[in-house]
Amino acid sequence: MARNRGVTDLQTLRAVLLPSRMAALSVLVASSGTFALVAWLPLPVWAQAGMVVSIGVGALRCVRRWASLSSPRSITEMSLRIDRKIRCTERSGRCIEGLIADDSFVGALLTTIVFHAQGRRRAQTLALLPDMLSKDDFRRLRLLLRLSRLPSVADQSKARPDA
Repeated sequence: MARNRGVTDLQTLRAVLLPSRMAALSVLVASSGTFALVAWLPLPVWAQAGMVVSIGVGALRCVRRWASLSSPRSITEMSLRIDRKIRCTERSGRCIEGLIADDSFVGALLTTIVFHAQGRRRAQTLALLPDMLSKDDFRRLRLLLRLSRLPSVADQSKARPDA
């Protein structure tokens, strides 16, 4: 029993998201690359300027909402349960509850949560980088998402070789 002292409850994870330098850097690199591609296009200067402005506005919106979490629509807190239910709280205080979809991705450097909010047609996504959570919370999040995955048809046929 002494070996399991560090094991914590894996039924629910509550986490407060932190601003991310990795997210800001990735937005900067992606938008800079897009600026360079626009500069190479054989278009009039006014068209290139319009594209650069729209890309810049999009990059600033992305940094505000995702990297710095300063937008009212930024998700600043989340609660995830083993039964695939998620509850996200925006900076404005609005809560969004939903069910996690199988489209979610769990990786070492990027974890994306795709969830269907109640009463909405479109799925919502939440991209999480390692510096947005504490190291332990990020590990628990990845483990909880992997454990809560619904078994696919391929997994079920592997489990029952006679089928």
